[in-house]
Amino acid sequence: MNPPHRVPPDMFRFTDGDRADLYSAILHAFGEANDRLETTLNFEQVRQRLRQVGWFDVLDEDDLAGVLPSLTGWGLLDATQDHAGEYRTAEEYEKRNVTYSLTRKGEAALAGVEQALAMLVSAGALQTAVLDAISDRLAAVARLLEDAASEDRRVFVTLSELEHHLEALRTNTRQFNGELQRLVRAEVADLDVFREVKAATVAYLQEFLTDLDQRAYAIATAA
Repeated sequence: MNPPHRVPPDMFRFTDGDRADLYSAILHAFGEANDRLETTLNFEQVRQRLRQVGWFDVLDEDDLAGVLPSLTGWGLLDATQDHAGEYRTAEEYEKRNVTYSLTRKGEAALAGVEQALAMLVSAGALQTAVLDAISDRLAAVARLLEDAASEDRRVFVTLSELEHHLEALRTNTRQFNGELQRLVRAEVADLDVFREVKAATVAYLQEFLTDLDQRAYAIATAA
């Protein structure tokens, strides 16, 4: 059993090497299939799903037959023999008598890559609307707890919404702080550009700080 916070070996090996793009496309194809509740794909279905996720490069059967075992060997896909199909030749049987599905490790690897890509293109933000939403959900929780007739389901949903807003505040604040630190460390050759960026940043912070004390008080009293 792996210790906490230790990434399993080979989990992200598919992101490196000459065939990294193909490996990633295959995992995304399985992810798209899972979203449609298609838990297994055979050889031909994998080829079809690859086109649906934007893989239009030439891909012959031997190439695909070569990469699927690699993903299986790394524990990202699970392979199961399909004896129900009809095969014309022994060679076709070797390639097509297997159905594949994402393993738990494969789902985690795909989610990790998608999260990393999302982080690379996202921008941190300090949003007063999130503070207002936190205050609103805290007050809603308080009202539900005071009402003996409140359903557990409504309490759970409201707490889940509150947790979502708190996580959004934490994530956006962390990202914004990181971007601010990179801006401070950046060497900007054009002084006018630096002043422009600095002025915009200060204005953004001033806007966020407007009525911040009132929002903090509203959150404290709602809690």
